[in-house]
Amino acid sequence: MVSSCSNLLSPIILHVLFNTVAADFRTILTQTVFNKLAPNATAPYTYAEFVNAVDNWNNNNTGYEIFSGGTEMEKRHELAAFFGNTLHESDAFRASREYFMCATTKYVDPDLYCKLSTAALSSHQYCSTNHQDPSLIGYEDGCNCETESGDSEGYVPANQLYFGRGAIQLSWNYNYIDASKALTGNTTTLCQEPDLVATDPAYAWGTALWFWTMNTGSVGKTCRDAVLTDGDFGGTVNTINGGVECPASVSYGPSLAQRLNYYCHAATELSIDTLLTFDDCSGMKDAFDDCVGDATCTECNVWTVTPSPSKAPVTSSPSTAAPVTPSPSKAPVTPSPSKAPVTSSPSTAAPPTNKPISAAPTRSGATGKYYPNWSSASGPHICLLDDGSQIIPDGAPLYTDKSTCCSLHYSWNLNQCNDIVTGPSNKYFPNWEGTPNVCLLDDGTLTLPSGAPLYVDISTCCSSHYSWNLNQCMGTVLGPSNEYFPNWSGAPDLCLQDDGSNSVPDAVPFYATLSSQHYSWKLNDCNGVVIPPSNLYFPDWVSNTGSCLKDDGMTEVPVTGEL
Repeated sequence: MVSSCSNLLSPIILHVLFNTVAADFRTILTQTVFNKLAPNATAPYTYAEFVNAVDNWNNNNTGYEIFSGGTEMEKRHELAAFFGNTLHESDAFRASREYFMCATTKYVDPDLYCKLSTAALSSHQYCSTNHQDPSLIGYEDGCNCETESGDSEGYVPANQLYFGRGAIQLSWNYNYIDASKALTGNTTTLCQEPDLVATDPAYAWGTALWFWTMNTGSVGKTCRDAVLTDGDFGGTVNTINGGVECPASVSYGPSLAQRLNYYCHAATELSIDTLLTFDDCSGMKDAFDDCVGDATCTECNVWTVTPSPSKAPVTSSPSTAAPVTPSPSKAPVTPSPSKAPVTSSPSTAAPPTNKPISAAPTRSGATGKYYPNWSSASGPHICLLDDGSQIIPDGAPLYTDKSTCCSLHYSWNLNQCNDIVTGPSNKYFPNWEGTPNVCLLDDGTLTLPSGAPLYVDISTCCSSHYSWNLNQCMGTVLGPSNEYFPNWSGAPDLCLQDDGSNSVPDAVPFYATLSSQHYSWKLNDCNGVVIPPSNLYFPDWVSNTGSCLKDDGMTEVPVTGEL
């Protein structure tokens, strides 16, 4: 709780400062602010790619521009609401794929496979077959899909699944097809390769921008309109995930508190004048009061100085452009998607207001709560106790019990996070923490890497993770294979034969014949082919004399030189 107003600027002053000049969004959300909001962001989430995505979206979607137009304060409000939601959805820009559906992965020539849990295998898997028949009244088409059973271990190709990906965790086959239309002009791009949303920054950010400005969910209103028309943060949550958070069920209570904490953090760093209201998400005001009261939402403490107005002071007319075609409700009859909001009774209470123009409030003393260990990307991937001895990472939420923190952030590493000692499993795991690139036995003598999957037999582990190093992983000692491998250990740039006389580099691929895959630019040398002079002419690209020379055997023909 702030006890002094010496470091505060009143909403009136902020209104004068930020409602007169419509600054470019880059001057509001700088690289420094982005780093404060997401200090542990990983690929594909970078500030530069976010800026590129916004510019590309605004240049190609007249009437649906984001963070553009209106006053500077309106831009600050929209940025704060956008980042409050996307930070929550993406685990502070650390998760490009949904943990529940794709915590354990493997690559097979070179496709990504996700290992679905028993619960995921029996779920709807974000596949609504209702949306694959456009003749059904009220529904548009969706990407063709079916619930997957997986292989013997539950692995399913990632590009056959439409689970949450990207900054806003785009999910469901009907949202992927609409996002593909908006971003690429066709329906096939994201239907055929939905995992692009997890790997390509243009789609990781772009799908979030599309959802924010065009998708109306089941409430008939976009997130952008909820902010700029209604001045209401609750409306954005209702569009994104209202079915389970408006009001929040018991199991989703911590999730809503985390979302509020991220919003408060973004509001502070972006210097907005007052929090938006929570009216259009039933129960959100009570959730705000509860998480401030039990210190779960520490970033929100500074916003409890004075009461807020019933609506945020959004002064200018919001987006004036109406969609060319109405965005469908996109809520399948069965199964009910996680992102389909329910009708809620709006709360009449309003959130608190006021924000210091200086940095976020300084913590004093220990809270005795748990927070995810975001300070190190390499781990350990566990929740830590705030006992006053450690600095809590920026934006990290606090939880009253460790189990809730672990289940929300480290469900794939639950035993270690909860300090559960299960004893040796006598199963095999990939040696992710060093060399050699082999699978090891969990016999109690080795430390199991965080999140490493376990396999009953070594062959499955090796084929899943080290197919390129299978013999060494399996402990198989073989004689020369007489196959060919690229000479990655040094010059010359040739393929060599594994005839026992050459040292084979680690992790090198083998080929039955001399392959063009690695040295196509030097194919004749690699294949040992000696070609006589052609007596044809080629451009002098080496000396750049602007003339053509004759291939008479006296002059070397440049690589890829045309004859």
